[in-house]
Amino acid sequence: MSKKKQMLIWLIWLLVWPTVLIWIYHQPFSITVAMLDMTSLLTFFLITILVALFPIQINRTPISLVNSICFAIFIVYGLFVEIIVTQFAILAVLIRLRISKQELYRLPINSLLFLVVSLCSAVAFHIAAPLSLNNLKIFNYAVFQVFVYMFVFFIVNQLLLFLIKRFVYQQKEPLLTQGFFFSFIVIGYTLPIGMVLAYLYNVFSIIGVYVMAVPLLAISIILKLYYKSKETNYYLSKVNHLAQQLTGQLSRDDVLDTFLNALPHIFPAHLVAVYDAYSETNFKLIRLFKAGQGVKYCSTPLGTNNKTLVQQVFKGDIVISYRKRKAWADRVPAELLEPGESIVAMPIKRNQQIVAILIMISGSRNAFSKPIISVLQVLNTFFGIALDNAKYYEDIQADSQTDYLTNLPNLRHFQHYLSNYHGSIFSSLIIIDLDHFKLVNDRFGHECGNEVLVKVAKLLRGSVGDRGMVARYGGEEFIVFLPNYQLDASQAFADQLRKQIEQADFICENHMLSQAEPVTINITASLGIANYPDQTEDINELIRLADRAMYIGAKRSGRNTVAVYNG
Repeated sequence: MSKKKQMLIWLIWLLVWPTVLIWIYHQPFSITVAMLDMTSLLTFFLITILVALFPIQINRTPISLVNSICFAIFIVYGLFVEIIVTQFAILAVLIRLRISKQELYRLPINSLLFLVVSLCSAVAFHIAAPLSLNNLKIFNYAVFQVFVYMFVFFIVNQLLLFLIKRFVYQQKEPLLTQGFFFSFIVIGYTLPIGMVLAYLYNVFSIIGVYVMAVPLLAISIILKLYYKSKETNYYLSKVNHLAQQLTGQLSRDDVLDTFLNALPHIFPAHLVAVYDAYSETNFKLIRLFKAGQGVKYCSTPLGTNNKTLVQQVFKGDIVISYRKRKAWADRVPAELLEPGESIVAMPIKRNQQIVAILIMISGSRNAFSKPIISVLQVLNTFFGIALDNAKYYEDIQADSQTDYLTNLPNLRHFQHYLSNYHGSIFSSLIIIDLDHFKLVNDRFGHECGNEVLVKVAKLLRGSVGDRGMVARYGGEEFIVFLPNYQLDASQAFADQLRKQIEQADFICENHMLSQAEPVTINITASLGIANYPDQTEDINELIRLADRAMYIGAKRSGRNTVAVYNG
């Protein structure tokens, strides 16, 4: 939230809150007792603060059983005292949630919200008094009045929360959320508890308050623990869904992208970074997610002055988390110095070895609770397994798409590449066949022939470079694919390749001749060319046409020449 908007909120609070409070104080229904019993009031106040220390936070909205005590205070002491105690309860809740300085604007927002809710509920309660049936009472309180109070309290509270989220926080959430239904259930028994508390106070004085305080605190703690377990189960279900996504046949890049895109939707983080870990002193930022920007590919070495947090995680093989910015701001790289409060850093392992460091930053304090960190550790286990599977998958893919001898792409890989190629308007393809290569194998042996093939592959790869792609067609044949090459340019380049092969001296270490010294072998090549779209409208036809040009044109013309397909 912008500073201007925060200042406006504080200004509205300073103008509205004291004014309304003073007005309420002078109303006849604001205080319902002639003289305040300070001991009893202090007891109510302390119990309210204790219950406020166990809030349940749903969608950043704190919910607690404070309302039951505040309702009892309203009945016993009146609206003015109830508002004062409620304001202190709000302060206790926000302190318990450990909000940061940047989130202090939540105090005036919640203060004004409950001021309006308390006022509307009290007015509705007193308006309903003449309409209540005298014989329909519980603990000396008219049932209709209590029902009206409960209804107005719930509706006004939920409507104001909806409007604040929509227009202040810019969150486009529906009115009927999980928090809406949970609040409805809570209000259904907090107000009856408040009636019982007020009744016990009227009958047994301060002893009655203490009697009711024990079960009230117990219920608050039980609800807090229940929701924590429910929250953990929610995160585990999300993690399980993500883990299923990571079990597919994915490359390492796919695993990283899937993981980083999913994390901010599961956990309260607006920045996520992954550092490759090579050693205690060698780290590199490889992925960076920022809210609103998506995943960014990186290759940034970690500077020696900014690696303390990452290095500490790596050395200790531990999870490190901080809830305040000042505890970590000087221990992270510059690329992570975004606005934020909470941070968590943890190792990612593969085969029990740390291969990366994950860092998440949230704009809220204490965002990464113990349940969240526990779930993150479970997720990181799945992530490490997914990385291991990705490496295995990439190895298999490389083996199936790479020629084992020359380490060039094989024909399957090249055909797949060609069928999915949409990069340029025109392209050329050259097929190269080594002349009389069978004689090399027969005279010098297949080991020597393999050496020649490896060196020819190296020559072609060096000559083509980033102009195009070199692949092994099979046997003694190679393919050169040249995007953005028209027929004349590709013919000149093919002749250049022919001359390089002809002029090269291929040294064979492993041969079957009687002499021990290496032998020098000279060979020639026949080349065929086809061009897209001059000679075919189907780019996948280039291999067949270039092969035909090589055999019919170059081979039949005496070899060691370049031929262009002539349909």
